[in-house]
Amino acid sequence: ADMKAALPRMAWLTLAYLLHFGVFVGGSLAVSAWAPSSRAALIGLLGFWMFNGLIAPRAASDIAKSLAPTPSAFEFGFKLQQGLKGSGDDSADSRMERLKAELFKKYKVDSIEALPVNFNGARLQDGEEHGNKVFDRAYAELWGIFSRQDTVHRVLSLAAPSLAIRSASMAFSGADFPQHVHFAMAAEDYRRMIQRVMNQDLMANAGNTGTYLAGDALWRKVPPFEYTAPGAAWVLERQLSSLGLLALWCAAAFGAAILAASRTRIY
Repeated sequence: ADMKAALPRMAWLTLAYLLHFGVFVGGSLAVSAWAPSSRAALIGLLGFWMFNGLIAPRAASDIAKSLAPTPSAFEFGFKLQQGLKGSGDDSADSRMERLKAELFKKYKVDSIEALPVNFNGARLQDGEEHGNKVFDRAYAELWGIFSRQDTVHRVLSLAAPSLAIRSASMAFSGADFPQHVHFAMAAEDYRRMIQRVMNQDLMANAGNTGTYLAGDALWRKVPPFEYTAPGAAWVLERQLSSLGLLALWCAAAFGAAILAASRTRIY
């Protein structure tokens, strides 16, 4: 089943590399036909290879980071901690008091010991939901920055086909940023489900006095993590621009080669 799902990806990846190969074949033929000497052709082709393979990827990364700068790990972690800590009505103490008041009103009691549900379980789940909002907001902002950087790379593919083939290669191999986000969100949803099951069991069964230890039956309620990677159509939809640019580069290279050949005199 995995191999069957991978075949369309392999087919599109093969097409991408054939187009990339065509760029260099057509370009080599064009330069060789136009150049006044073999030395000039070699220098021109070497210059294109250096720009395409060495200069352009580095320049694209620097330009993307300057247009969409990412926070440092320290800045991102500090912002997360501040968000989790909260302030004012959003602080941990304020949220705990608010939760306590809501539970007292719901169950018509006036003390934690009188609650029919475990208060620690409710507090833990409330903390989880607060943390989820903080993490969702922070990572949405960070992933937005990465997405803008990726857009810059795609635009700059107009100047270097290596950027287009890199994007297509990573995507059809399942190693690009959108597929990382797809997996990360699935894994995070699974983690949140586990926490919800644990906290709900604690609320329902632990009471508010003594120690509570759950058995294996609790963990059997948690299904195994099953992840399905996006299909080739999902990836292709996001890589049409890269494939289109490779096709454009390939057509331009062979067009130049044909034009050069038509003007070349053979003695």
